Amino acid sequence: MAELSKTARASMGRVVKETHIETTEEAIKAIQDNRIGGLFIGDMSRVDKLLAAYKAVKDLLEQREVQLAGVLTAAEGGISDPAKEDEYGWSVPYQKVLELRQAYDAAKYVVMAEVDNSERPEDHEHGGEA
Repeated sequence: MAELSKTARASMGRVVKETHIETTEEAIKAIQDNRIGGLFIGDMSRVDKLLAAYKAVKDLLEQREVQLAGVLTAAEGGISDPAKEDEYGWSVPYQKVLELRQAYDAAKYVVMAEVDNSERPEDHEHGGEA
């Protein structure tokens, strides 16, 4: 009979249950649970680095989702208290869209004021139209 590998010997007696993993999230969770539970198979520093990199990328993705939502909200004119440059939801695209929306709102206000002024009855009386 063949001798067990170091990996097999290191894991013997430590497996609590076998888990069928279907998603990346489930795989990452299983690895994290095993690390917390003290499962060590050889040098785990590479796994720990991968877990840290995964967390960093996931955190960045979550921040980008918040920033993208801010861009949409700015485009729709729903910003009453704009985010500042050092805040979590701020981004350059957010700032540019916010400025464009503010310029649009200002121009719209001017045009609407001119339309309102041109529709007043006193303008027609003095304009020479019958």
